[in-house]
Amino acid sequence: MGIKITRARKHHSAFFLPTSYTLDGVLQSTSGTYSFVVPPGVYQLRANAAGGGAGGGGGFTSAGGGGGGGGAGQTKVLFYISCVPGETITVTPGAAGTGGAIGANGTIGGNTTITVPSSGTYFCYQGVYGTAGLSTNGGNGGSTQGALAGGGAGGAGTGPSGGLGGTAPLTVKSGGGTACGGGAGGAVNFAGGSTSGAGGSATANTAGGSLNASNGGGGAGGNTPFGTGAGGTGGSNAAGGNAPAGNWGCGGGGGAGNQPGGNGQPGFVEFWWES
Repeated sequence: MGIKITRARKHHSAFFLPTSYTLDGVLQSTSGTYSFVVPPGVYQLRANAAGGGAGGGGGFTSAGGGGGGGGAGQTKVLFYISCVPGETITVTPGAAGTGGAIGANGTIGGNTTITVPSSGTYFCYQGVYGTAGLSTNGGNGGSTQGALAGGGAGGAGTGPSGGLGGTAPLTVKSGGGTACGGGAGGAVNFAGGSTSGAGGSATANTAGGSLNASNGGGGAGGNTPFGTGAGGTGGSNAAGGNAPAGNWGCGGGGGAGNQPGGNGQPGFVEFWWES
């Protein structure tokens, strides 16, 4: 009687950013929109994804209010995608938003899309920019785009200290996710708003900028569950912080009065499967 030998199944992964697509760690393309062919025998992919984080707003053009933090992109964590072997999935990760110059709003992030011919299109919406600070009041923190129920809304920019950015857990198909808005900029002589942790590996809240006698602090950028989870810090009499590298989808911090805002982090998509 013959002995049946079962070949061990191997684990594989694909990772997509606006600037690169790697398959099992090997660079495949840098086009920004990518084609992924489902391998033989694979009917389901496990995935993480995030939309692009927005840029923080710049502070007022002279002594004045701080800019609002950029909203984080929507996230989807450990969800499943149904697929058919041999079909081509189109993946477009969302771009990062950029921080606003002094007196200017930041820019929005980009939507992340995963288009599967057999099961439809999966979205992670972009973060919305933080607005610029005003002569006496801070700018609004950005929200997460897409009219998400309970999506994180940025704190109001009017009044003294900047409002906190909101965070909302989301249930998305077979997985979960978050939407987290940016904190609002502080009015003159008041601190910027912070943002709360978004779960996952987020280690701490992101701080808004501290107060200054002539300028408001910048609002913190929105958080996601990826990397350390933290958005860019709000500026304390300084520019807003860029969202740290690897914190996919996080928003940039708002600038203090008379300072620019920080950049968000891009969106991404990650697949795992066995074959």
